[in-house]
Amino acid sequence: TTTTTNNNNNNNNNNNNNSANKPRSGHGRICHELGTVVCSKSRTILLLVGFGVQMGAYGAWSGVLITVLTATGTMDTQEASDIGAYNTLAGVIGGAAIGLAVALPALATRLRLTLVALSAAGAVTFLVVLLALPPLNVISVSKTALVLLCTLGGLFRGMLDPIFFELATEISYPSSPAVVGGVLTVWTHVVMVIVLALPPALVNSIAMYLMPVAMLVTAVLVALVKDKYHRRNYDTRKKA
Repeated sequence: TTTTTNNNNNNNNNNNNNSANKPRSGHGRICHELGTVVCSKSRTILLLVGFGVQMGAYGAWSGVLITVLTATGTMDTQEASDIGAYNTLAGVIGGAAIGLAVALPALATRLRLTLVALSAAGAVTFLVVLLALPPLNVISVSKTALVLLCTLGGLFRGMLDPIFFELATEISYPSSPAVVGGVLTVWTHVVMVIVLALPPALVNSIAMYLMPVAMLVTAVLVALVKDKYHRRNYDTRKKA
């Protein structure tokens, strides 16, 4: 009888272990991977918040830039539109360039440091733009300098996106890159919806202030992330 009882207990334990080790499917697997990403010991949640904050602020900033430039006679509508185009184009070029550069060994394991540096540089650039435009008008700059500053700000901000995705994938490994990218994308849209839901008058009044603050906050949040390059180390060992 004792032997039979022990065998039954062993069978039950084996069944429990098999159930625990059984691969998740469907919604269960998705929820598990989402939890792994968000609750990562590498503090991926801080990376997600930082990504959403600067994206939401940039959406508000770029949306009111033309209004700010034209309302005070600083530039005409065409000139202000051109600044917006240069800013966006610089972001695209910067994102494409840094996307190629992250494959270099010197940068591949310094993603967090690169994000902090670019965020800080962007904060300084957008701060100078803020000081040069209404309502502050603390410093005086030429139209050419203003164009260059806005373009440079767009370049720094655009370079952040690929690195955010790359670093999030690294520190969330072995979670699927698709899940990590999905979380970043969904969170960004949530922040955008929140910004759009705010009263237009409020957005217009604070948008220019938001960008330098958001970039600074992003730099601080990213600095607190623990960058462990699990995926890269695995790929290196696999190739060896």
